[in-house]
Amino acid sequence: MKLKDIILQDAKARKPDYADRLSIEEPGLEGLPKGLRHFSVKIQGLHSYLPINYVVVGESEIYSSLVEGDFVRLLHRLRLLEDNTLSAIEIAVLFMLLEYPNRELRIVETLEELALQVTDKDRETLAQVVQPAVCRRVDGGLECEFICSNVRTSALERFRLQISPEYELSGESEEVLYFGRH
Repeated sequence: MKLKDIILQDAKARKPDYADRLSIEEPGLEGLPKGLRHFSVKIQGLHSYLPINYVVVGESEIYSSLVEGDFVRLLHRLRLLEDNTLSAIEIAVLFMLLEYPNRELRIVETLEELALQVTDKDRETLAQVVQPAVCRRVDGGLECEFICSNVRTSALERFRLQISPEYELSGESEEVLYFGRH
């Protein structure tokens, strides 16, 4: 059975009410760690659902946004804490795919990624907030921080993730700057 068929079968089992309306695509995705593949499941005719994502390691290890805890299981499988092989942006991308899928949030690391027309004063303010994703070792675990642009609320949100040495996840997000116009 082809990988896409396996993923589609899994999605149908987890979303039986929509089984006859599911389709799958493999969009190109910047920031995905090397060796991983991303698949997106769409529900035809429905627009107000959380994105359904699958990340595949090799040819058969499947992790899904429909399975609670798959984000940390994937990090454990990739030996994040032991081998330190993932960048901060790769961790952020995997988090947004599997743990916190959302159509309205976009990871941003530069002002250019915001695609906003701003004044010089606004640019200075934004430059203090918009920074590349960063991770640091803390007590044998890892703490990661990154910024997302919320296209619905016109705000920038900071995400802080803590991954314990036992691969337990905690975190928080906060609005750090509203850049919409009144």
